[in-house]
Amino acid sequence: VVISAAVCSKSGQPLVARQFVDISRSRIEGLLSAFPKLMDADSEHTFVETENVRYLYQPLESVYMLIITNKSSNIIEDLDTLHLMAKLVPSYCGSLDERAITRNAYELVFALDEVISAGHKEKVSVSRIKTLTEMDSHEEKIHEIVERNKQRGATETAKLKSKEIEAQKKMARTGSSGMGSMGGYGGGGSGSYTREPTAIPQRQETSYSSSPKASSARSSRPAKKGMQLKAKSSQSNDYLKALADIGEISDEPITNDPYDDAPAVEQVKKKDIHVEIDESISVVLTQDAALESMELKGELRVEILNPAFSHVFLALAKTNKKFQFRTHPNINKMRFNKESSIALKDTSKAFPLRTPLGVLKWRYTSNDEADLPLNVTCWPTPGKDMTTVNLEYELLQEHLDLQNVEICVPIPQGHTPVVEQADGSYEFDSAYGVLVWRLTVVDKDNANGSLEFILPYTGTTSSFFPVDIRFASTTPYSGVTVNSVNSVEDNSPLDYSSHIQLASNNGEYQVQFQ
Repeated sequence: VVISAAVCSKSGQPLVARQFVDISRSRIEGLLSAFPKLMDADSEHTFVETENVRYLYQPLESVYMLIITNKSSNIIEDLDTLHLMAKLVPSYCGSLDERAITRNAYELVFALDEVISAGHKEKVSVSRIKTLTEMDSHEEKIHEIVERNKQRGATETAKLKSKEIEAQKKMARTGSSGMGSMGGYGGGGSGSYTREPTAIPQRQETSYSSSPKASSARSSRPAKKGMQLKAKSSQSNDYLKALADIGEISDEPITNDPYDDAPAVEQVKKKDIHVEIDESISVVLTQDAALESMELKGELRVEILNPAFSHVFLALAKTNKKFQFRTHPNINKMRFNKESSIALKDTSKAFPLRTPLGVLKWRYTSNDEADLPLNVTCWPTPGKDMTTVNLEYELLQEHLDLQNVEICVPIPQGHTPVVEQADGSYEFDSAYGVLVWRLTVVDKDNANGSLEFILPYTGTTSSFFPVDIRFASTTPYSGVTVNSVNSVEDNSPLDYSSHIQLASNNGEYQVQFQ
């Protein structure tokens, strides 16, 4: 358990200190004042132990990053925590001099709070902490884009109605002058009239299914029959909360969450040894299906729930060299490169108990469209008084099975789409102004699909972007798999549980208007 984190001067005077457990002021002041007396400048070690606590520190030019833990705390995890906190100091203070640290003390304390919760380390990175402390909301950015598109659409609609009213007035004046040229009953002529523009009829239903097909009075094209897939709705109310914050809708509790930040994760019953492989992918595509950027991040974690099985190593399948792999500092890197196995440098030591330890991380970036897991195109085609939008998807990595795929298209305000053809199921939510196309499974047997809808809209096609894509998979993109978990003592295979997930979260996989 981490008791306190502090930034101290070379003389040992604390510049910033943050406590994470209940402890008296006199007690923490005593612990901090004892640190400079215990520290040995000539020692190669960066930790000191007393009867009750352990000090771990890292020199940072003219200051020290210090954490105080109890002696039963896992020193491997505590060193990882120390290194993470040491990265936060220059990131939030700008420089490592005492004046800058004192001036930015509050910002640094807020960042440290994101690292430790109730004395235990959270699974965060420097970039994630930056996001949390800056409160940079992707949903808010999306909302602002949608709002700007709505305002642009409303302006264009107002111009069209203004032209229609002027045309009606002109027709009225023409009719009045025609009647005035007829003889009899005075020369006043006929008074002009104004007809209110006919409103576009709105459908009462907000949910559609791909069969039977929706009918439209404007379209005479025969409806195409697509696959009949029913997807279970698992959605989140984050976007509604954002709308409520700006007063667009009521902030009453939402029972059926329209959108999920991430697809539902299947719960796995953990055994004495539990292995997790977690991958997340972010992609930016243009409306022409050109790849702007793609980044995949992955992590392999090991959790030991029974101390009898804490001396183990993992045998992995041969890794793909195009991925950038990085092992934990306590993992034998040479053995990983040679044998694709995960083992501690000192095999006499044990893995931490009941603490998921990230032993391997990997990263992959690409600008090659062939590397995409799922390619999605959105083609809005403006007409005289109608816009037709075609959506298509294509699975490019046939070894992947994608579940709960959702493709969300923003719809201009005040318009209701009429779906002409769809593979899968779909739903239009007027509260969000979003058409959600759902596919239960996308795999090599269901690698292509399309959806087509029309709506009476003649504004800019940028209103249909960005298109947001979300999915989950139990197959890793990188191909990282655990062949076996073996005992260090006799190499015998051990039983273990595993959980594998590749996910594209809300706002991280998009087709954007360029």
